[in-house]
Amino acid sequence: MGPVILSVLIAVALSIAMAGAWAIARKPGRSGWTDVIWSYAIGLAGAVSALAPIDGPPGKRQWLVAVLIGGWSLRLGTHIALRTTSGHDDPRYAELRPSRPRSTIGASWRRAWRT
Repeated sequence: MGPVILSVLIAVALSIAMAGAWAIARKPGRSGWTDVIWSYAIGLAGAVSALAPIDGPPGKRQWLVAVLIGGWSLRLGTHIALRTTSGHDDPRYAELRPSRPRSTIGASWRRAWRT
């Protein structure tokens, strides 16, 4: 598999993961799960990318990078998941919720057309 195809597949997978995170975060009190899903998804994508064959099978350096990325992802995602299980909205997202328009896409288009 070439690097372009791998990049496209990873981009599609990350897009699907974030669409799922968005669907979960639409309910009040669940916005912190967006960061959990993002941490795990980025870690998985990074590890897969690190192990992508360049010239033959993955070498020791590629495995080291994949393990470091995976470890970081697990640590961060688990830390955020434990914090999120308290049931409270992440303050950053809770602050945005009341002020965002009903249609974020519609508001973006309106701003784009005004300029």
